[in-house]
Amino acid sequence: MIRSDRHSQAVASFEPLESRQLLAGNFVFESYHPEGFASDTINEFVPVTNPNNEVVRVKLTARYEFSLPEDNLPDGSPLLETVIGEFDVPANTRTGFTTSDASNPTPGRFNAAGVREGIPYALVIESTLPVSATLAHYDFGTAVGEAFTSRLASEWTFADAFKDTATTSDFLLFFNPSAVTILVTTTIFAQPAAGETAPTVITLTQELLARRRGGYDLNNLRNPNGSVLTIPDGSFGLRTQAANASNPTSSIGFVAAQSHYLRSQDRGYGTLGSEGGGATDGFVGSVGFDSNFYNTNGQGPGNPTQFQADTFISVLNTESVGAIVTFQYVPENRDFNPIVFTRAVAAGSQARFSLRDLRATVVDIPDAALEGALLYTSNVEVTVAVAVYQGMDATGVAAESRTSDTWDFGEGFTAKDRRGTGVQEDLYIYNPTAGNANVTVTFFFLDGTTASIARTIGAGLVENVVVHDLPEVFNKTIASDPNAQIVYYGIRVSTGTGGTKILAEMEHWDAAVGGGFTSFGQPRGVTTPLDINGGIQG
Repeated sequence: MIRSDRHSQAVASFEPLESRQLLAGNFVFESYHPEGFASDTINEFVPVTNPNNEVVRVKLTARYEFSLPEDNLPDGSPLLETVIGEFDVPANTRTGFTTSDASNPTPGRFNAAGVREGIPYALVIESTLPVSATLAHYDFGTAVGEAFTSRLASEWTFADAFKDTATTSDFLLFFNPSAVTILVTTTIFAQPAAGETAPTVITLTQELLARRRGGYDLNNLRNPNGSVLTIPDGSFGLRTQAANASNPTSSIGFVAAQSHYLRSQDRGYGTLGSEGGGATDGFVGSVGFDSNFYNTNGQGPGNPTQFQADTFISVLNTESVGAIVTFQYVPENRDFNPIVFTRAVAAGSQARFSLRDLRATVVDIPDAALEGALLYTSNVEVTVAVAVYQGMDATGVAAESRTSDTWDFGEGFTAKDRRGTGVQEDLYIYNPTAGNANVTVTFFFLDGTTASIARTIGAGLVENVVVHDLPEVFNKTIASDPNAQIVYYGIRVSTGTGGTKILAEMEHWDAAVGGGFTSFGQPRGVTTPLDINGGIQG
C-alpha cells in the first residue's frame, strides 16, 4: 500500500497548548467545533463529560464569524466572542451547556445563554484536563451531532457534498484557533459541466483572522468580481488547506467541518473532515439502511411524508493517479461472510454510489445481512464518507483511519419509556488486530456515578453494543429525580492505557427531537494509522 509520511507515524491527541494560552489561567487543553448558530428556532447543546478521577475546570466560548456595530463593547471594540459558561465538573461526571433553546425564546439580539443570535460562531472548550464533548445541533428539521476535536491539521477533505439548490444546502465551515491570520484554499471536485467529460475543479480562497470562524454557503458562492460562481448539480468533494497568510508557503493547523441538509426531506447531518487528505485504510461502523425505520423509530416532528431509505458511499481522490478502492461490507449477522466489491475513482475526482442501487445491480446483500460495517483499502490515499438516509433523518460520517486504546464520547442518552423504538443508541467497536481485544465500556452519569460492561472482541471483528438494551444504563436512577424517564451519560470505550488499538463509533436516534447522528469518539493518548491487514475475519 502507498502511505505518505503524514499517515505513517503515531500521533498524540490532546497536545498541550502553546505558552501564550497557558498563561491565561490553568486551561491546558482545548477542543473545537466550527459549527454553531443560535436563533429562536434552533436547539443547540454541548454535552460534556469528565472521565477523569478528579475535578476539571471547563469553559465554553463562542467565537463569532463577524461582528456588527450595534454589538460593539462599551469601549467601542467589536464583539469577538461570548463566554457561555465556566465551572468545575466533578470527577466521572456528565454535564453540559445549552447554547440555543427554541423553547425559551428571548427578546433582543442575545439569548438566555448570552449568545448573539443570527451570527455564526465556532465553539471552543478549554479545560484543565482532557474532557469529551459533542455538538448536538437541531435545525432545518434535522439533527447534527459530532464529537469535538482537539486535533489541528493543515488539510481537511470531505467526500460527500451535494448541489441541488432547490432541495439541498451544504455549508463548509472553518475555525482558526491560532494567533495569526490564515489563508484558506478550498478546492471543489465537482461533476463535469454540461457538455464536458472532465471533472469540474473550482478553487476558492479566504483569509481568516485569528481565532475566527469562516466558511462558505456552497449554494451561494461568488467570484472575486462579485459574479455568481456555480457548482454543477450533483455530488462533489472538497479539499481545504490552510497556510499562514503572511507566509503562504508555511502550512498551519486549523479545523474544518461540513453540514449537509436535504431540505426537501428534513434530513441532514454534520461531520468533521478527514485530516491530512485521506488514507489508504478506513472503517465505518454502521452502513446499512432500514426501509422500515419509520415503523420502529417513529415519524418525528418534521416532514409528514415518508421517504425512501438508502445509503450513499462517497469517495474523493485528490491524488494525481487513479484510485482502486476495495470495499468489504461486513454484515452484523455473522451467518453471512464479508462481501467484497471494488470501485475505480479517477485522479482528481469524486464518486458517489447508492447502496440500494449496488444491491440491485452489482452486490448481493440479502435483507438479513443489510445491517453492517464497511472497510476499505486503496492503492492511494482517498477520503471515504458514508451517509445513511432512513426514517425521519440521515446520519453521515467520514471513515476513520486512526486507532487508539481509548475513545471518549461526551453525549449519551436514552429514555426508559422509548428505548429501542423512539430512542436507539449503538456503539460499534472494531478490533483490527490479530489478537483479542478486552474492551471496557464505562458510562459516566450526571451524579458522578459510573457503570461498566466488559466485552472481548475477537481478532478482526466488529462488536455492536446496543446501549439502549443495557440494564446498567436504562435502570439508572438519580436521587434528585428518581422517577425520571431520561438517562444522560458520557461514554468511554477503552482497552486500558497501552492496550489493544481499536476504533469506536456511536450511532444515536431520537424521534422526539427530529433524528439521529453518527460520530466517532475523541481518541486519547497515542493514535496509530489503521492497517486492515486483509480485513475482518469471518
